[in-house]
Parts: sequence; C-alpha cells; structure tokens
Amino acid sequence: MIEEKYYYHFFKKIFGLSTSLIKKTLEEYQNLKTAWEKIDALFLKQYLLFDEQKIRNFFINKNNLNLTEEIENLTKKQIRLITIKDENYPELLREIYDPPDILYTKGNIEMLSSILITVVGSRQYSSYGENATKYFVNKLNQYNIGVISGMARGIDSIAHCEALNNQAPNIAVLATNIDFPYPRSNKKLYDSLVSKGLVISENPFDNFIQPFLFPLRNRIMSGISIATLVIEANKNSGSIITARLALEQGREVFTIPGAYDNPYIHGNYQLIQNCQAYLVYEPEEIVEKLKETTLMNIRKISPGNSINQNLQKSLELNEKEQKIYDSLLERNLTINELSNSIKINLPELSIIISQLEIKDIIKVLPGGNLSLKQL
Repeated sequence: MIEEKYYYHFFKKIFGLSTSLIKKTLEEYQNLKTAWEKIDALFLKQYLLFDEQKIRNFFINKNNLNLTEEIENLTKKQIRLITIKDENYPELLREIYDPPDILYTKGNIEMLSSILITVVGSRQYSSYGENATKYFVNKLNQYNIGVISGMARGIDSIAHCEALNNQAPNIAVLATNIDFPYPRSNKKLYDSLVSKGLVISENPFDNFIQPFLFPLRNRIMSGISIATLVIEANKNSGSIITARLALEQGREVFTIPGAYDNPYIHGNYQLIQNCQAYLVYEPEEIVEKLKETTLMNIRKISPGNSINQNLQKSLELNEKEQKIYDSLLERNLTINELSNSIKINLPELSIIISQLEIKDIIKVLPGGNLSLKQL
C-alpha cells in the first residue's frame, strides 16, 4: 500500500510548485490517495479552473507517471518526504501564509526542531562581512541557535561552513531539486550538509532552475527560523527579499553596521532607514531581543553539557590556558578584564594569549576584545 506522503509527491510532479492546487484538492477529497483514484475532468474544470488543454495534459502526465519507479527513485537517493500533515513538519513554517505542502529532505531531519536563525548576505562580500558572519554564527551557537541559509556563494556559504565547523544545527534550503545542488561549485558543501546537517527543497523537478524559484525558496528559509540576520546586502537583493518575507511572517530582522564606503552594505542601511531591522553589534543583543519577543527559553549552553566539552578535552590546555578558555566561554574580554578576572599579571597573560593564538584557539577582535576562535 502506497503511503499518503507519496501522493503529495505524485500530485506535485503534475501540479507543479503551486500549493493552492493541492489545498483545493484536499478540500474536495478525503485525502490525496482518494483524489488520485477518483479525480475527474469536471473537478479540474470547476474547482481548479483548468482549461481543456490543461485537463488533457493532467491526465497524460498522470497516466505516464510510474508510481513504483518514483518511490524507488526517492528511496535509492535517500530522499525523505515530510508533508504539511506530518508531526515533524516545522511548526513555524506551518504558520506562514503559503507553506509548502511537501518538503524533500536529505540529512538529519531532527535539525528541523532546532532553534534556527536565517543568515543571509551578498554573494560578493568584504573581509568584514566574512569575519562578522563567522563571529555571529559562532556566538549564536553558544546559545544552541543554529543556521539556516540558501547555500549560495558568499555569506550563505560562509555561514554554513562555520556552522559545520561548530557541529551546530545547519540547514540549507535549495531553490532547485533536492538532488541538484546549486551552484554546482558548492557540491562539496552540499555533501557535507547532507552528511552533517540537513538539505531541504520543495522543488520536485530535476535540473529545473528559474529566477522565480529563489524568492519561493527564501520564504521557506525565513519561515522555518525565529529571525533573520542580514550580514551584507545590496539594495533590492535576495537578502533584502528574505528580510521582507521575514517581516511579513511576523519574524524579527537584524542587521549589522558597516563602513560608509562598503559597497555591499547599502541594503543594510535601507532596512535600518525603513525601520525594518534592529541594528546589532553583538550576537547577545539578538538573543536578548528574541527572549522578549518569542518568549523562548534561550540559554547559553553549559560547557559541561554541550559539544564544547569534547572540544575542550581535545585542546589539551594547561591550568592557566584553561582559565582563559573558561572565561572567554562566557563573553569576550579585553586583556585587562581577563587579567583581573583570572588573576594573572599582564606580561605573563600576554605570552599565554600569544600561544593560544598560535594554537588557533583565540583571536583578537577589532577594538582589542579577545574571543574564542573555535567555538
């Protein structure tokens, strides 16, 4: 017996990306299995407003679809289907105006239940944008907040890679078919996400790329997450579209400041000028705002109860290095603040910090603050 979720796939292959057609079909029939067996030309004409040509095409495509072959193909490629009727369908996504009726997934579907923030930005980016992306992803992960993005070149890819480095919840939403990573140059990243994260798509069609697919994809990104963070964006770019979709969905939008001569930050200013985004300097500002607006219990992960525990063990730190490490787990500190906190004099502390920099464990941020690099 064929499961109901596969009938979503069958209808999707014929109806295309429209969610309204399946919704209207379910209003008339008990389920899609029944609809598949009983659907007729009268229903297509009166309820779905198909013309004669569309009706003919529907039945031609329906008769040509090999159901067994479709299921075997999905199974062979390890593609799992999640329909809007399933319990593991993302609850936040279900709330948006036009939720996808089916998600094609590859990877760890448990990540759909994670607290996620959409991180987006320009395909062309500055070193400032790169550093800011890594910094925010790292710090948000300390609150067990994962990343969702579109696997595009630039800021999207940087966010995904940094989340992979941190073993954080990490979801890529494709505009293309789930088995057709785009851009093709990101095939290695795609493979890593399938292995250690999650890739999802609503597109059932092989090798099908059209410009209109990307805004459709963006609504899923913003819809699954509790907020959107714009790192660097040009005016009227895809990142700005994602931010506007997030606002329409009732989600918070955040953006970061940038230099006046940064050509990739004009979209950020546009959001701020239109009062469409909160300007943030530190990830903790995002966390505090989300605690207010979402009432979610977002707390910093205890070092003993997180993936950081294994990381700490692997670093083989001495007693004084461990003190520095533990202090920077809580927050970034200047060298003077750190010295006062752990009671190590400045000359000795400077030497230890240099050693930890060489080990690639800490870094010095603009303004002189010290931060953990591997968290």
